[in-house]
Amino acid sequence: MRILISSNERSNLEIENAEYVHLLVGDITAEGSDTVIERKTINDLATSCSSPHMWEQLKNMRANYKRSVVAIVGYLEELNYKNKLKIPHIYKSIAIMAKMGITVLWIKNDKMLSSLAVAILTDSGERDPNVPIKRVEKDKKLSVICSIPGIGQKKGMELLKTFGNINKIANASMEELKKVKGISDDLANKIHNALN
Repeated sequence: MRILISSNERSNLEIENAEYVHLLVGDITAEGSDTVIERKTINDLATSCSSPHMWEQLKNMRANYKRSVVAIVGYLEELNYKNKLKIPHIYKSIAIMAKMGITVLWIKNDKMLSSLAVAILTDSGERDPNVPIKRVEKDKKLSVICSIPGIGQKKGMELLKTFGNINKIANASMEELKKVKGISDDLANKIHNALN
């Protein structure tokens, strides 16, 4: 098994006989594997959980692999002062990832991640070699909205058309959200919880 690590992670991960390469999606995988792992330090997660880029990364993982894993390295005590204020957003982001079908692991350090990655990838299935890995490029605003469970592209576009941007959607009342075509009480609640 040939383990592939993103060259961006060269200074963080040490796995015997691994190759450091440019990966289009994720940080760790194995040649022909159907599993990909994305490494996020706890501070990186705190600063990126409200960024469309992170949600685009996760969608790309899901679009290209059967199993997607996010490994959070470090604990809440390691958050810097500014990021400690984002703890509720971290928990909401983890909940959204779980609803997206992404496995989330909270790991003490990179040494543990290196060992765990080998175990995960050794147990993974094979990826269809005929399907090329691709990035799913979308409008950044739409990408964030569509990361909410139950919101597809059509409903996401309708929300953006109605409110104009993510901040206005986040600040909309439940009643205003339910006025948008296709948004039920349940979906309005999910949107409100995900963005607030």
